Amino acid sequence: MEYVITELGLIALFASFVSLTQYEERHGSRVLPNFRGKLDNLADKYLFIFAHVDFAEFVRDGIRLLGEKIAHDISQIALQGTRFFEQQLTRSVRYFRARAIARNKLIEPTKEQVEGSSEYLRTIVDFKQTLRNDREESES
Repeated sequence: MEYVITELGLIALFASFVSLTQYEERHGSRVLPNFRGKLDNLADKYLFIFAHVDFAEFVRDGIRLLGEKIAHDISQIALQGTRFFEQQLTRSVRYFRARAIARNKLIEPTKEQVEGSSEYLRTIVDFKQTLRNDREESES
């Protein structure tokens, strides 16, 4: 059924075209001259483009540019993710170093602090050192 409708539509269009050209020949003027002139110019422009453009190269170049853009975007996202994880690791290392330094300062006074301090502090430091030495010997 669709074929019959299509055929009838094409016949009607062709008959209209023939009638219009006969009407224009009899009267010596064009129907809708401005619109048809613009339409003719547009058709000439598209025919020129179709005849002179290498569509295979155009499609190939478009696909290449699209691939480059996708690769660039993926690289950018990967770089941002790497920088994010680097910042998180840097913060955690900085935190743990600060904790270790604070812990060592609280537990391990420097030699100058021990020598210039009270007898009580020297006794505590010596006792802790003895405990460490005993633990190391028992682990060995």
